[in-house]
Amino acid sequence: MLVSSAIVKGGSGGYMSRWFAKISLVVASVMCACFWSSPASAQRVRYMDSAGNIHFVDSIKQVPEKYRTQVATPTPVPFIDPNDPAQRAIQMNNMQAQQQQRAAEEARKRAEQQAKSEQEQQRRDQEMRRNRTQREQTGFGRMQ
Repeated sequence: MLVSSAIVKGGSGGYMSRWFAKISLVVASVMCACFWSSPASAQRVRYMDSAGNIHFVDSIKQVPEKYRTQVATPTPVPFIDPNDPAQRAIQMNNMQAQQQQRAAEEARKRAEQQAKSEQEQQRRDQEMRRNRTQREQTGFGRMQ
């Protein structure tokens, strides 16, 4: 009864109740904004056109017919109970397999880059030998 009488009479109790009402309104507004802007309600679809440009649209209906086969539907992530050792082992194995796959991909890229670098070096060496041979044949390569 003390709080209600302070609200009716005004004074410091009235100020606190207005402050509480404003804070409550702000908190409720933020909660509504978070609820309405939930990312679970939006599904983004990605596809690549014939020119190699990547496009993002809101639904598969917006993807042109000839590119719809490229669209991958997201797979749901299964719930993994952290207390279940069997599920944890499966999760660890999957993570290790993904890490190994990434490492293999990086090693392949490094090997490709190394081969490309070696080819470029061989091309430069051949060009240098060809230039040296031409200079020697024309007489410009000799020191006098």
